[in-house]
Amino acid sequence: MTLLDAPPAPGVRAAGAGRRRWPLVVAASAALLGLLWTAALVVAPRTVALSAGTTALSGTAPVRTVPEYGPRGMHVVGYDHGAALDLRVPVRNDGPLPVTVTAASTGAGPFPLLAVTAEAMPLRLGPGETGEVVLRGVLGNCAYYHEREAQTVDALSLVVRPGVPLAGAATTVVPLDVPLFLRSPMIVRCPDRQLDRQAQDRSSA
Repeated sequence: MTLLDAPPAPGVRAAGAGRRRWPLVVAASAALLGLLWTAALVVAPRTVALSAGTTALSGTAPVRTVPEYGPRGMHVVGYDHGAALDLRVPVRNDGPLPVTVTAASTGAGPFPLLAVTAEAMPLRLGPGETGEVVLRGVLGNCAYYHEREAQTVDALSLVVRPGVPLAGAATTVVPLDVPLFLRSPMIVRCPDRQLDRQAQDRSSA
């Protein structure tokens, strides 16, 4: 047997095997990290937990607070077409991750009696932090409602993105401390309302 036919030394064989295993280790580690990242993206939206503090109301719309009305009381809003009613709602991040609130609404559907627009968005909140959601509202759209039809605003609908890169947004409903109660006015106090009640149907919007 010549030197060319001799088997490689044990140390040489071990080093070569180690070099062959190294790409497998890297691939397995990358796959594991990918699985963990995917799990984080799925779980992160489920950790979102927000709560609301005491709502502050301001504007020209008449409001009367009735503590005895309902389990939490009620802010009864008198409908004055075109009057302003702004809501300032403290919102606390009770979850373990930072979050960003990208949109806010009352969730009242199309053509609400109180049409609101969110200001100062996006709102970023770390764990345990409290920020303020500001909604600028105007009383309108009564033409789409029957006389004395009522609408209750008892929560905010918030679009929230957890503080994990590439995580999807989640819509969270946060109850208000005291709901708002609005009643549609009579036709004499509602511009543009038609006698034909089928002419303006908000359900088709």
